[in-house]
Amino acid sequence: MVRYSHRLLAITAILLAFIGNLTKTKGEVSATGKIVSGKSTKETSNIKIYAKKIVHNSEANTTTATENVKINYNKYYMSADKITFNHNTNRIIASGNIKLIDSNKHIIYAQNLDITNNFKNGIIKEIKIDIPNKTYLSAKSATLTDGRNTTIDQGTYTACSSCYEKTKFPPFWLIKSKKIILNSNAHTIRIEKAHLDLFGIPVAYIPILELPDETVKRKTGFLTPNISYNTSDETFGIVIPYYVVISKSSDATFNFKAYPRIGIVNEIEFRKLFSNGIHKLLALYMYRTNQNDQNQYSQTTTPIHQAKISSIAKFQINPTWILGWHGTIKNHQDSYYTNYTTNYENNNEIYLIGTGKKNKIDIRALYVYNMENISPKQANVLPLIDYNYFSPQSFAGGELSVAANITAISRDEDSTKKQHSSKLWIPDGYNNRLTVDAEWKRNLIGPFGTLLTPIAAIRGDVHQLNIEKDINYSNNIMRATVTTGIDARYPIVAITKNSRHIFEGIAQLYLRTNELYEKSIPNEDSQSLVLDSTSIFARNKFSGFDRIEGGSRTNIGIRYHGHINNLLTINSLIGQSIHLYGKNSFAFQDYIRVEQNSGLKNDQSDYIGAISISTPSNFMFYAQTLIDREKFKLQRTDMKFTYKNDSFTSNINYIHIPEDLIKGYELIDSIKSNFTLNLNDNFSAKLSLTWNIHEKDQFPGHSIGLSYKNDCATFDITYGRLSTRLDNYIITARLSLRTIGNMSTS
Repeated sequence: MVRYSHRLLAITAILLAFIGNLTKTKGEVSATGKIVSGKSTKETSNIKIYAKKIVHNSEANTTTATENVKINYNKYYMSADKITFNHNTNRIIASGNIKLIDSNKHIIYAQNLDITNNFKNGIIKEIKIDIPNKTYLSAKSATLTDGRNTTIDQGTYTACSSCYEKTKFPPFWLIKSKKIILNSNAHTIRIEKAHLDLFGIPVAYIPILELPDETVKRKTGFLTPNISYNTSDETFGIVIPYYVVISKSSDATFNFKAYPRIGIVNEIEFRKLFSNGIHKLLALYMYRTNQNDQNQYSQTTTPIHQAKISSIAKFQINPTWILGWHGTIKNHQDSYYTNYTTNYENNNEIYLIGTGKKNKIDIRALYVYNMENISPKQANVLPLIDYNYFSPQSFAGGELSVAANITAISRDEDSTKKQHSSKLWIPDGYNNRLTVDAEWKRNLIGPFGTLLTPIAAIRGDVHQLNIEKDINYSNNIMRATVTTGIDARYPIVAITKNSRHIFEGIAQLYLRTNELYEKSIPNEDSQSLVLDSTSIFARNKFSGFDRIEGGSRTNIGIRYHGHINNLLTINSLIGQSIHLYGKNSFAFQDYIRVEQNSGLKNDQSDYIGAISISTPSNFMFYAQTLIDREKFKLQRTDMKFTYKNDSFTSNINYIHIPEDLIKGYELIDSIKSNFTLNLNDNFSAKLSLTWNIHEKDQFPGHSIGLSYKNDCATFDITYGRLSTRLDNYIITARLSLRTIGNMSTS
C-alpha cells in the first residue's frame, strides 16, 4: 500500500509541475475547461487535466488549478478542490476533498496536503486510506520522511467498512494507536502503543503489532496468534506462529503452543514446492508438565517427552505417473498430544499411481501405527497393488474389463489374543493374495425393446498363508470362480401433458460355481456387506477380494423415475435377491460374521427399497431401507430430509442399524436434526437435536447457538448438552477478527 501511495503522489508532483510549465506560456489566466498537454513529450503525452480555472501568478511564481480539478495520467487519478504548485519552494499544496487513486485501486482521502515536489517530505492532514484488501487507516495527520516512511499520529486501523459509513453505531472492532508507521521499503504497517476497541469499548492493550501491507504475498514474521480456554478442565492455551520465507519455492512455519496445565509444544512445518509437486515436513516436540495424567484408553502413564516427524509428498512424474507418500516416526504410540498438535495421519504409506487411456495401476505400501492399544494387532500391507483395464473398443462384439489385485498382509503375534469363538478373530502371521477378475459383456436390444446384457466372467485367486487356521487346509490355496449371466431390463415410458414416467423392470440371472476355501481364507477386506439399492444388482456383493459371491442367484427389481409438472422429481427402487442353487456364500458364518444383518443369509433375501424426492424449491427427501421378508419389519433404515431457502436451512436424519455383538456395535436408532435460521444479514441462530428413540425417558442431546458475522469479524456462541446429566454441558465461544486473530473459550 505504501509503495503505491508514494508513487501516486510523486506522479501528482510531475503533473503539477507540468501545469506550471504549461500556464507560464499562456499568461496570467488560462481558459477554463479541459486542458490536454500542449507540448507533447513521451513523459507527458498521456496527461489529461480537467479544471474550470488554471491561474499562474508571476509575482508569487505559483500555478493554481481550482474548481473541480481532475488529473488523469495513465492509470492514475487525482481530484481536489484546489491544487497549487510553488515554483520557488518546489512544494505542492492541495486542499479540499483530495482523492488519489492508483492503478492498484489504493485510495487516499485527505483535506490538506503540503509536500515537496520529489515527495521526500511533507504533511497530509485529515487522511483516510482505503486498502484493496478492505482494511482502513485514518488519522488527523501523516508525516512523510525521506520518501520511505509515513508516520501517522493518533491513527486508527480496522477491517470494518462501517468505520467510514455514517452510522450511529461504532465499528465492531477498531485499533486506536498513538503511532502507525508505514514502511515502503519493508512493506509493513507497524502499530505502536495501541488498544483494541470492541463496539467503542477498550478491551485490550497492544504494545506493538506489525502487519504486512497488501502488496506482500509472503513475509517473514509473526502470524496471528490464537488464544483458547476450556472451562471443563480449566485449560488455557496460546498458539504463537512464526512464518519464515526461505526462498521463492519454500517456506516454513514455527508454532509455539503453551498449555500451562498440560505442556509445551514446539512445531515446525517445512514446505517445498517443486515444478512437478510439493513436499511437507513436520517435526514436533512436546514436554508434558502434567506428569500424573494417564491415557484414557490404555491406562498407562504418558511419557513426559514426546516427539514426532511426519513427511508428506506428491509428485507428478509425468502425465502418466504420480509418486507420493506420507510417513510418520514417533517415540511413543500414545496419541495423547494430538489434540494439541497438527494432526497428520498416523498411516505410513508410499504410493505410485499410473493412469493411461485404457488402464490404471495403483501400487501402495502401508504401515499403520497402533493407536491407544485399542486394536492389539494392526495389519501392515506390503504391497497393495490394484490394476484395472477397460477396452472401449469392441472385443468379440462386447466390452472387456480386467481387475487385478495383489495384497500382502502381515501381523506380529499377539500374546493377548482371544479365542475366535468369542471375539473377532484377527489372524497372526502373513496372508499374501493374487486376484485376477476378467469380465466380458455386450449390450443388445431384444424383442419388444428389451435391453439385454449377456455377461461372462472368470476369476482366479492364489493365496499364500502362514496364519493360525484350520489345519485341514494347506498354506497355499488356489481357487477359481466362473460366472455366466444375463441382465434384462424392460422400460415402459408414459408421457402426459405435464409429467413423464419411466417404469423399468430389472431381472438378473447369474450361474456360478461355488465359493471355495471360505473357511480357511481370512476375511480382511470384505467385512462390509449390506444389501441396498447400490449393491443388489452387483455381480459380486462383497466389498473386497477375500470373499466372492458363489452359487447361482437371481436379482429382481422395479425402478421408477418420474418428473411431474416441473415441480416434483421422484426416483425409487424396490428389489430382492434370490439364491437358486449351489452354496449360498452369504449363509456362511465366517469369523467376521459378515453375513449378520446383511439381509442375504437366507435363500430369499430381505426386501430393499429406496426413494428420493426433490423439488425446485430446495426440498429433498431420501430413504433407504431393508425390510425383513418374513415379519415385514424394518431391519435397517437411513432417511434424510433437507430443506433450504434464503433464510432457513434444515436437515433431519433418521438412522436405524441393528446391533453387531461380534464387532461391538450397539443398536443405533436415533434422529439427528440441524436447523439454521438467518435472522438478518448479520445474525443467525442454530439448533441441533439428537434423540435416541429407545431412551424415551431421557432428554435428547441438543445444542443451540447464535452467530454474528460481518465484513470484519465473526462471533459464535454455542450451548450444548450431549448426555442426560444436567452438569454435562459445554458452552463454546469463538471470536475471529479479520487480519488480527482468533480467540476461543469452552
